[in-house]
Amino acid sequence: MIFKNINNKNIITLWSLYIFISATTSCNISKHVEENELLIKKVDIEIKKSDFPFKIDAEELKEVTKLKSNRKILNLFRFHLRLYNLSNTNRIKKKVLKRVEKTRIKNQKVESNNNQRLAKDSTYKKKPLLERKLTLGEKLQRAGEAPSTYSELMSDRSKIQLKNYLFNKGFFEANIADSVSLERNNQVNVYYKVSTGPLTTINQFELTSNDSIINQQVDKLKERIFIKSGNAFDSDVLKLQRNSLTSYLQNNGFYTFNKEFIYYKIDSANLDRKVDITMGIQNYKKVNEDNNLFELPHNQYYLNQVNVKINKSLISQEWGCRDTTTSKSLNILNCQPIKYQKRLLKNTITFKNGELYQKSDAIETYKRLISLGLFKSVHLSFDTINQNQLNAQIDLVPAKTQHFSISVDGTNNDGLFGVEGSMNYAHKNLFHGGERFLLSMKGALEMQLLLTDNDSSSNQNSFNTVEWGPEIHFYIPKYFLINKLGPLKKHTNAKTDITLSLNYQKRPDFTRWNQEFSYGWIIHEKKPITWHINPILISAIDIENSTAFQLQIDSLNDQFLAASFQDHIVA
Repeated sequence: MIFKNINNKNIITLWSLYIFISATTSCNISKHVEENELLIKKVDIEIKKSDFPFKIDAEELKEVTKLKSNRKILNLFRFHLRLYNLSNTNRIKKKVLKRVEKTRIKNQKVESNNNQRLAKDSTYKKKPLLERKLTLGEKLQRAGEAPSTYSELMSDRSKIQLKNYLFNKGFFEANIADSVSLERNNQVNVYYKVSTGPLTTINQFELTSNDSIINQQVDKLKERIFIKSGNAFDSDVLKLQRNSLTSYLQNNGFYTFNKEFIYYKIDSANLDRKVDITMGIQNYKKVNEDNNLFELPHNQYYLNQVNVKINKSLISQEWGCRDTTTSKSLNILNCQPIKYQKRLLKNTITFKNGELYQKSDAIETYKRLISLGLFKSVHLSFDTINQNQLNAQIDLVPAKTQHFSISVDGTNNDGLFGVEGSMNYAHKNLFHGGERFLLSMKGALEMQLLLTDNDSSSNQNSFNTVEWGPEIHFYIPKYFLINKLGPLKKHTNAKTDITLSLNYQKRPDFTRWNQEFSYGWIIHEKKPITWHINPILISAIDIENSTAFQLQIDSLNDQFLAASFQDHIVA
């Protein structure tokens, strides 16, 4: 286990906790290990040095082994095992029996009460039965870690796993030897000595296909082959290569294609520590009426129709929908009272009729529909028609478009009390094009010290500060004015943010009005990275100072402070 940002104080705390647990669980780390079992203290893997540049990491091999020691904190002590040892199995069994009986009696009363209520009212919702609560010992065992014990069977399986792993990495002649050494308190150290042997490399790599339609794509497929002659044999790389070609074909019309149609033939005959690899693409296989197997080429599918249905649920079969929009590229059937502009759906759906099917477009369309926040369910499917055409079916279930909330909170700032509240209204589809409108009215009533009074106790018992003001956000689901820029076209969750706000604050020292306008874009570059770019940000402040406060500002002779309490515009 790796800990980051650990300082000396944290280390002392951890050591103190460990010493306490060690003392309370006695010196016997093997408390819960049976007499005929051995606790694994350490698993060590030693790799014989090889003349080949390809290196295998011992820690990488430890992840493969079936036998593992208990977790260690800071690679020093088995904290989780010590925590588990705090429990007492016999006490747990006794307490569990008592709690099971108590729970049974309580559930009898619950069932009796449910039956009586149901007899009077058939619509009564039954109370659920109680579940037995865990004992302290069970909680400790769940938070901790049970002892990891040695088994010859698991050790043999670990050797097989290690050998298979090395074989898949190109070490066909790897040899694994294991040994154990007994330690105190029924503990054992397990050692594996690994001799990788020579590394097998790739002599030739060839791509073949008997599919007449896929053969038209062979040149482009070969451009995507990254396995080269002289590379180390690695089954993981072969899987990546297969996934890469599968992804390319699925994004070029081959709707029914999957990775199972790609196979490998590996030949090491008459080759010294080298293999010839043939990557083949199988035809589509079917069984006819006579139960005979025959082959068909893979079809490239084109989109015939794109149908969108908006209904109250995905399984609803409601008919008589009045809102129907039909065009060359899109058919929209809206069975709900909520309206959506055709432009919104057209811009969100990234594929059109007449285009080649692309799996990446289907995934992108799904993401965009979800990111609009207008639909609580989105289902996308394709139906094959004729020989090489698809009908796309998009089923949408609308989410609630309007939301209203009120909140009130109390504040306490160094003994100065106050109360603040807000009313918030949101509309997710204001003009039926996915425009989001947010209106928030905030207000506060607080106690504040006078800036012109040296007596800190004065005016502390009265609410002398009032603040309120509305704030409006209007979001457009695109990058308004810059939406045609190349790099931004493929962004999933585009937003333009227009904000208006007004804030009024009245204090004994001054009264201030703050009006603000901003225009900008919210750009989601990657999952953890979001940019807020505001090319326009204007703030106008009107302020009126009390006579005493103005005299205090003048006496300080600070031009910067004086400018802060004057009417000004920031842009």
